[in-house]
Amino acid sequence: MMNNLSCGASDGWPHQRLTAPEAVVLIVIVVTAAALAAFGLSTLSVILLIAEAGALGVRVLRQLRSTTEAGRAEA
Repeated sequence: MMNNLSCGASDGWPHQRLTAPEAVVLIVIVVTAAALAAFGLSTLSVILLIAEAGALGVRVLRQLRSTTEAGRAEA
């Protein structure tokens, strides 16, 4: 049977929209990075800050969502 998924598509990740607190955290990270850049932090440092904060946020979000889903399954 042929797989009709387009390149890069996956149905392994749950398609959940960001909640308001998650969106606020992302906005704070971007605004903080922009402020640091405006005050003289190098571009590379700002890019690294955003990348590391984003990676940490994704890991925490996955952990929280899996914990929440496990709690719902047990109830």
